[in-house]
Amino acid sequence: MKTILSAAAVAAIAFSTFPAMAQSAATKPAVAAAAVDAKAFVSTVANSNKFEIESSRVALQKSKREDVKRFAQMMIDDHTKAEQEFVQAVKAANEQLPDTSKLDAQHEATLNRVNAATNFDKDYIAAQLKAHTDAVALFKTYSMSGESAPLKQFAAKLLPDLQKHLDAVQKLSTSNTTGAKAHKATKAKG
Repeated sequence: MKTILSAAAVAAIAFSTFPAMAQSAATKPAVAAAAVDAKAFVSTVANSNKFEIESSRVALQKSKREDVKRFAQMMIDDHTKAEQEFVQAVKAANEQLPDTSKLDAQHEATLNRVNAATNFDKDYIAAQLKAHTDAVALFKTYSMSGESAPLKQFAAKLLPDLQKHLDAVQKLSTSNTTGAKAHKATKAKG
């Protein structure tokens, strides 16, 4: 028997606030194990997409790293385009778009933590790593077992882009760790 998750459950599982600053690639998000209904998928995607755009706008202003700024601009460009495709898929599925005039509580809290972080780049990268790990799992799940054909097609179409984002943020995370270790080693010598 399939387990169907509500919008609140999907949001809590897939896009919870990040407890750790990084997530190993081996970690499997819980959302991948259960089917997701159309309403939950729509709500989660709408809020997550807004978070990607808003947090990346902040990154363009606050980041000290050019590679992070390039990634942030890619997030804004790609998620703005995805939002337009998403709206069309939601309409085709006869689903209701949620109000995204402001972020939901979880995404707002994450954005506030990242924005106030002492090491903005590290926290932004960690938030993006968590968000994209969860998004890839959610989109894989929905593209395989979703109940709405237009939303399944949207999920399948967007999945390669989300995987590309995940790969890019994993590289940023690795370079962030490598850069921090090199900085500490240089500081210790000097």
